[in-house]
Amino acid sequence: MQDVPRLEREDELTRLFAGDVLIAAAHGPLLRPPDAPAASRTVSRFLYLRPRAGVLAAQAPGRPAAVVLHLPAAVARVSGAPAELPPAVHEALLRLLGAAGLLNEADAAAEGWTFADRIAYFDEREDQPPQRVAPPFTPAMGPRLALPAPDAPLSMPLGAALLRRRSRYARAAQPVGLQALGALLDAAARSRGLVEGYFYQSSRRPYASGGAVYPIEIYLLAARVDGLTSGFYHYAPEAHALEAVVMHPADQAALCRNALLSTGEQASEVQALLLFTARLERMRWKQLSLTLALQDCGGLLATLYLAATALALAPCALGGIDARAFAQASGLAQSDEPLVSAFLVGSAPAGFTRWQ
Repeated sequence: MQDVPRLEREDELTRLFAGDVLIAAAHGPLLRPPDAPAASRTVSRFLYLRPRAGVLAAQAPGRPAAVVLHLPAAVARVSGAPAELPPAVHEALLRLLGAAGLLNEADAAAEGWTFADRIAYFDEREDQPPQRVAPPFTPAMGPRLALPAPDAPLSMPLGAALLRRRSRYARAAQPVGLQALGALLDAAARSRGLVEGYFYQSSRRPYASGGAVYPIEIYLLAARVDGLTSGFYHYAPEAHALEAVVMHPADQAALCRNALLSTGEQASEVQALLLFTARLERMRWKQLSLTLALQDCGGLLATLYLAATALALAPCALGGIDARAFAQASGLAQSDEPLVSAFLVGSAPAGFTRWQ
């Protein structure tokens, strides 16, 4: 290998050679000229390698270009292993990586981000997942238990519900009732009917969903609900009913402890815990499955908060439930139906009454 590097540029493709040997190639717009001095000798903490046409490409979510590494020594340098590159070629590779935003000099602007968050937010979604038959619900659901119809329509004005909405940790001594829980799910999540679309069948529900696909599934862990046997259930929105799902009592107790920890131990009891999963296969064709599912879940959470406020319940959204532990306890595969959020519901303490 010759010691003198050279660059060849064509539109948004920048190749780095040492003599006639191709070292690396940057694909995409660069942040600065590829021969500008690098301010760092360390790669970005967001950098990762992925196969591309038989070679490895170095890229980082949110950075404008990927650098395809055509030489094992270049891969070694990016991976942190000793690299047998001539000093001038080594320097030229660092400059190319810096121009592509792949050195840690570019990390200061992303100080508050984790690697996983940046992948989820900035990924360009180049891959089209293969189409396949949606996996069946597992484990099997038991017989349906019809939820009671609401005893009265919600009467609280929207403005009042918005002003009163709070996460409430205190609970009354009397547990939340099945009637109130049914009214909450009816107001926030019940299917109002099916709609035959051009591409697929959709449904009408109180909260919005991208393309009306509704990938969010709702599960209920009933720890202390008046009128309902303690256990784990799936909510069937089209029938407004609960379906019993087998879950070991020890796993139920562990999820309850996890839920209380997620409140910073401000809540002392779990009465009802709603858990939301995303059936990604329903919208995988959009190449935005997880992003859209999370947006849908946000809409569901907001609707649940407003309905719970109107019903004088004590709601609290949770972001810290252990998704892996839930998958193991429920038997739901994370690859098919990952946990995306959770929501505590309890009876409100004295002084907080339903709007009349």
